Amino acid sequence: MVSKDELSSKGPGMERVSEILDATLTPTKSEILTDVFGPHELIGAFRFVDPNGEVGIETMIVSQTGPLLQLPVTYRSHRISDDFEVSTMQHSELGQRYVTKTIADPVAVAEYIRVIIEGDTNAQRSDGVQPPLVIRGTGSAGADNLTIENIHLDEISGDTVTGNIDINGERKHFRLELPTELEPKPVQLALVGTDTETGVAYVLAELTI
Repeated sequence: MVSKDELSSKGPGMERVSEILDATLTPTKSEILTDVFGPHELIGAFRFVDPNGEVGIETMIVSQTGPLLQLPVTYRSHRISDDFEVSTMQHSELGQRYVTKTIADPVAVAEYIRVIIEGDTNAQRSDGVQPPLVIRGTGSAGADNLTIENIHLDEISGDTVTGNIDINGERKHFRLELPTELEPKPVQLALVGTDTETGVAYVLAELTI
């Protein structure tokens, strides 16, 4: 079972549903992760939903001998970046897909910013599979008090992207970091993933506005 890239949207956060298709991927996600990280154990993944239903937004979390690692990517039907493309993939239902680092995809970056500021969480999967961590933004704006529009990415370096975006009609400069290595640390605006067994809250994304 694999996730469909054109996703249904039923509202904010966990009310949004990522539709899962029974399809074959070439290369597989495991093969892509091996190319990026080498030998690994896939712990799980979580997804956000593009409100326009065009971009698949997924973060895969893996374990090696050290800290947890993440690979945040998007899936599109066309190429948007040569420098930050991770792989191309043949999807038996959707055809050619271009796998790109999330920080280079403005749709995904805008959704990360929304989730963090709103205090939202990941989308549900239509097959009911749960992510390995409890995902939530640390903000508290709430869906009724937040509009996010007109994103522009200025500079991408390493795991960090900077740019500008309209938040509630006001133009804001932002910095979003999606660290490869996950660690617990004090944060103000962030996306965190909490391990329900240990209570450890890992920083998945850190936002500065």
